[in-house]
Amino acid sequence: MQPGMASPLQGRQGVSAGRSAYRFRWWRFVVIAGGLIGCLAGLVWFALWLRVPPPAHFILVTADDPDDWTFPHNAYGRAGVTDLTASTNDPISRRGTPRLDEIRKLSRGRLLGWADKLGEIREPTVVVCFSLHGGNDPEGPFLFPGDVSGNFADRLRLKSVLERLATLPAKKHKCLILDVTSSPAFPGQGVLHNDFASGLLALESQIKGIPNLVVIASSGIDQRSWTSPEWRRTVFGHFLREGLHGQADVDRDNRLTVAELFKYLAPNVAAWSRDHRAALQVPLMLPSAHRPPTRRCFGAIMPMASHASRTFCWPAIRRRPIAFGPRPLP
Repeated sequence: MQPGMASPLQGRQGVSAGRSAYRFRWWRFVVIAGGLIGCLAGLVWFALWLRVPPPAHFILVTADDPDDWTFPHNAYGRAGVTDLTASTNDPISRRGTPRLDEIRKLSRGRLLGWADKLGEIREPTVVVCFSLHGGNDPEGPFLFPGDVSGNFADRLRLKSVLERLATLPAKKHKCLILDVTSSPAFPGQGVLHNDFASGLLALESQIKGIPNLVVIASSGIDQRSWTSPEWRRTVFGHFLREGLHGQADVDRDNRLTVAELFKYLAPNVAAWSRDHRAALQVPLMLPSAHRPPTRRCFGAIMPMASHASRTFCWPAIRRRPIAFGPRPLP
């Protein structure tokens, strides 16, 4: 071999060294690219976590007082939904404020008038709240219209309400709130005991069959929805208003879930009825099937109650602090 000429072995070693250097640069590129993708994913997750959830669409349904003075009035029910409408329109909390339709009145001629343009709602969450009188008869649970009569055909059946909600898209979240047991009986209508909760529980299988539906009732079996003259609304309606104003948003993430709302409603309503009326009133939540304890919601893992099988978020309504009313004498 002539002086100054590289041997074949040295050439192969140089090629191997070059290949090793190239392989090192390749893995370094992979690590850097992976780090950048991880940072980008973290920024996207953080932005989604900060994003205010889409507002919910509220449909508030009540009833006027009938001409028949033997039938209980519904002043507290109307006051509750009216106050909820006025407070959620507060300009202090415009961002993410739920959309509210005009208060809809239930009457015999328009038993399904509450569902007008229900299919045209674009918001991902629909909340329907009934605040009037209800009961249970051999045909199942029902709601009284304002111009009540003794005819069974003039009553809005809860089955028809569920059937109407079932027509909404499966991906749309639906919440039905029922505050309809403020009166324990309606003797003039042949209802000697308001057994609405038992009838509601009998429909649990139908509720389970509707995707993304949660039902919250103001009281359980053999219980009534107590009223507060000081607050001028039902106790359930009062705490519902407080919870939607942000009192139920315990973690202060500006996201209010069904589970958070129910966890706030149940103990507060039960404690008030125990302390001020020496009675039991525990709200119900259906369906009651057990599910995993956590559920992903708008980019955050949020603990859910085992019975909150179908939960969703809406923005908590932020406004100035609301003072609780005076405590009535027991």
